[in-house]
Amino acid sequence: MYARVFLMRRHGRKLPWREALNVAPLVGSLTMYRVSWRGGSETQALTVRNPANQTEAGSLATLFEPVLTNIGNGVMVFRGIERIDREDGPAGYAQEWRCEVEAKPAS
Repeated sequence: MYARVFLMRRHGRKLPWREALNVAPLVGSLTMYRVSWRGGSETQALTVRNPANQTEAGSLATLFEPVLTNIGNGVMVFRGIERIDREDGPAGYAQEWRCEVEAKPAS
């Protein structure tokens, strides 16, 4: 599914509505898949990918353990965990995505 994705939180803190919608959205293809970790545990992940670059480098963002919290007319809201690489190592923060479904651009 092709969508515009607005990030509704920054480092786990909810952004004001206007601020969240004034930041340039991620635009790409939404894909959900399962990630297997060492030790046999698994988790779900939702990613936004650049449709022109389907390699790992084309991944714009990943949301782990996504939960659909709201659905409307052409809009879905997912809540999950985002991974941020920091100087002292990776950190996980709460994140919400507002996904607005769009028509896929002509190739």
